[in-house]
Parts: sequence; structure tokens; C-alpha cells
Amino acid sequence: MRVDHGGGCLRRDRRANVRYRLIADVRYRLRAGILRPSSHEPLGAVSEQRMLSFFNRLWQKPDTDVVDERLESVSADLPFELRSKIFDQLATISIAGAGLSVTLIGSLLQNESRIVWLSVILFGLAAITAVSGNMRLIDGLTRRRSVLRRTRLDAQIAMGQIGMAVGILCMSIYHQDERAPVQAASVRPAR
Repeated sequence: MRVDHGGGCLRRDRRANVRYRLIADVRYRLRAGILRPSSHEPLGAVSEQRMLSFFNRLWQKPDTDVVDERLESVSADLPFELRSKIFDQLATISIAGAGLSVTLIGSLLQNESRIVWLSVILFGLAAITAVSGNMRLIDGLTRRRSVLRRTRLDAQIAMGQIGMAVGILCMSIYHQDERAPVQAASVRPAR
């Protein structure tokens, strides 16, 4: 059942090959006693036939349930709405990352170099970039200008800043772990 059209076989042939291998594997497992359909049925031809019919139904179902995407029914405002939500999420992640960085600097990373403060700065810049990108998106929509390309760049810059900030924070934690463990000031015994 192999059909060649210019050097490649059809997707149906690949699916049939996968189905054949799956059925052969199930037959082997059923006969070897590795796989049991249920505990109250004896292992035999009836249970094997039931299992094979289940897999046949499973593999035939996707052919009948084809989902047809209707791109014309999608709202034209959807890309702008999703981009605005992405900016909101980026700003939230940035503020949370800056808060985590400050908390770690105050406790675990007390004796670390000043480079660890760069993560707080980068998280802050990412939040500012996300908020300004959202404002640019809203401003462009009210003025009826094309803004998706510029706002995509803003989102990528914000993601890059978040990534750099996380990298600096992880590097600082890693370097702190290499040294002797230091207790926070609130945990140290009084002298």
C-alpha cells in the first residue's frame, strides 16, 4: 500500500505503518502475558480481538473528525488584544522578578558583588519596556497606524531583558553556592 509521489509516501501510508507496528506490539504483549485487558477476562483470542478493535477505532477516528480552521471568522482585533495581554504578562513577570531579586539580595546574596543589582535594573527596564510597548500599541491603534512590527520588537526586547536578569541572578546564586554557606542576618545568633 505504498504510493510514491515524487519521492515521498503519503501521510496515510505512514499512519498505516505506525498502526501496523502498534497492533503487532499489542499482539506480542497480549500473547506474552505482559499486557492484560482486564483482570477478570482470560487471556485469549476474545480479549486480543477486543484490544485490536479498540486500536482500529482509535486510528480511524482522526480521519473522520477533521477540524477545519476558519480564519475568516477570527476577529481582526485579536492580534492586538493578544499582544496587549503579552505586554501585561511581561510587566507582571518583570515586577515579580525585581521583587525576588531584592529579596534574595537582602537574604541569601548579602555578600555578593554589586553586579547582582544589575538583575534588578534589568527587570525594571523590562517592565518599563513592556508598559511602553503596551502604550505604543494603544496609541497606534487610536491613530490607525500599523504598530504590530514595532510592538513585536518591544516584546522581544523585554523578553531578552528578563532572560538576562534571570541569568545574572542564577549566576550570582551559583557563585554564592560555591562559597561557604552564609546565613542571613536574621538567622545569625546574637553575639
